[in-house]
Amino acid sequence: MIQLDVTIMGQAYRLACKKGEEKALQDAVDYLNSKVNQIR
Repeated sequence: MIQLDVTIMGQAYRLACKKGEEKALQDAVDYLNSKVNQIR
C-alpha cells in the first residue's frame, strides 16, 4: 500500500491506496475540495 498525504477542507490526512492509484486518489481529493469551496 502507498500512503499519500492530502489536505481536505484544510485538514491534513494520510490516506492509503494501491500502487498506481495515487493519481486517482489525488484527483478525487482535488474534486472534493473544489466542490466544498463552491459551497462555501
